[in-house]
Amino acid sequence: MKRVIISIFIIASILSCGHQLNSKVEEAVHIISKEKVVYPSWATENEAFQNLYKQTSLEDLLYLTENVYVRYYAFIGLREKNYSKILDIYNKHKNDFEEMSTSNGACLGGSFEIRLLMLTALNSENQNINGSLKPNMINF
Repeated sequence: MKRVIISIFIIASILSCGHQLNSKVEEAVHIISKEKVVYPSWATENEAFQNLYKQTSLEDLLYLTENVYVRYYAFIGLREKNYSKILDIYNKHKNDFEEMSTSNGACLGGSFEIRLLMLTALNSENQNINGSLKPNMINF
């Protein structure tokens, strides 16, 4: 019986470990998770995002899309790295109704669901000069 309990504990420990972030990535996550408002129009210009982006690998970003505090920024990082399966990541989150506070940087603020922020991030890089979506892109 003791062996069974120890075996279960070891298996549970291994499964719970998952992906390990190095200390620089953990610090970048800590900094960006303090952000109370997202500025979607210039997310890539955010100093905390740039730090996160610089410190993370593709695997780190994939892992962080499951982190409630930084998943939007991790998604932006995957977009910036031209991750070929970014639509799969969006599809995992298309029912993510959690809201984040947003601002345009001036006087307009509000909140948007994570799924809509991700959709906007996908479509913003796939717009024609006149603002219309290119063919075969996701629409809501």
